[in-house]
Amino acid sequence: MNIITRIGVALSVTGLLSACLLDDKKEETELTQPGPYMIGITSQGEEGTDYIMTAASLESGTLSPTRRGIEQTGWRYMAATHGMLISMGYYADNNFIVYHKDPADSTKVIEKGRFTFPVTMDQFGEVSATEALGIEIPRKGFVKRTLFRFDLDNVSITDTAIHEIWEDRADSLGAQPVSVLYRDDKVYVAFYPIHARGDFSTPQTDTSYVALFSYPGLAFEKVIKKAGGGALGIYGNNNGLIKTASGDIYGYSCASRACFTTDATVQNSKVVRIKDGETVFDDAYEWDFQAATGKKLTWFAPIGGELAIARAMTATPTEAAGAIDTTIDWVALGSSFSQDLFILDLANKTATPVSGVPTHGGEYGTGVFVEDGKAYVNVVTANESYIYVVDIASASAVKGAKVAAAGVKIIAR
Repeated sequence: MNIITRIGVALSVTGLLSACLLDDKKEETELTQPGPYMIGITSQGEEGTDYIMTAASLESGTLSPTRRGIEQTGWRYMAATHGMLISMGYYADNNFIVYHKDPADSTKVIEKGRFTFPVTMDQFGEVSATEALGIEIPRKGFVKRTLFRFDLDNVSITDTAIHEIWEDRADSLGAQPVSVLYRDDKVYVAFYPIHARGDFSTPQTDTSYVALFSYPGLAFEKVIKKAGGGALGIYGNNNGLIKTASGDIYGYSCASRACFTTDATVQNSKVVRIKDGETVFDDAYEWDFQAATGKKLTWFAPIGGELAIARAMTATPTEAAGAIDTTIDWVALGSSFSQDLFILDLANKTATPVSGVPTHGGEYGTGVFVEDGKAYVNVVTANESYIYVVDIASASAVKGAKVAAAGVKIIAR
């Protein structure tokens, strides 16, 4: 059973909720009403199907793909930028598809364009309203990685660059990118060393790595390191690095087999920084998140100012004692309902728990949508899936729309 299958099984419980909607004509009529939001919704994890659909509200009603939406080919990576929703195939379909609102009818979502690529597009990052970046990542060996520039207006590839990013052939290690982020004519690619045999093992996780490329030329410039910072990000998510309003870049390390960092070095989950205008790690900044909270960061996303919304799970007794816990492999991506939601003030190194949100599972590529001082995020427990409406200023939340499926991957407007 591969990683995505394991996650899909964990998320499938809530997908069963959609079956009852077939016989409820009143609810079906409500669900087919158009709305201002575009969402990517997954029916039952990897074993189900993903859909692109509209939503009238994120704060009430039910979100269900039953008898509606644009059906995708299998399980997808998804992203959103500047009123566009992007669907990227995972092995079964290597189409990169851009959706947007129909210019002639803003209540409808239509395909803006598509192209194909040879290998799964694992990472996506925005540059502007018309430009984006991506990285295509082979799964094993010392195959070089391809960086892409995308034209979102014409939905086309405008440039590519091929580079190994980083490798250590003596120890059979290559680079697993976990974000591609643009700032000030530079591209920052966070990665961690991964074994070339392709089994996801990570025998070196004590150091934070970021590769820098020029933009728009995509010429490789250098790799920067921070000893003790930990392996940044997690496979399959695009948030190994995030940028805040100040222009500062932050990265997080999970430092747990829950995010499948597998070496014998057990350390604390941390946050590191690259200051605005700099191309090196900030030696004056390191936030030991685990020492402050007792928890391991598993995901974060910017929500305005120097704030981020984050998920974190309590370090297991084995990990807290400084030993490897082999019972929690990959659980940060959904197969254990043990995570809490936080508002982080990254500049001031504070973590405030979000009240009103139950302990829940992680998600593969969680999409958070921020509007009018609120953050909308899907929360999946063992029995249900809901959009929670988080008031950022008060770090409190209430239940919003019910999700009659495994989960909402992305939200755009």
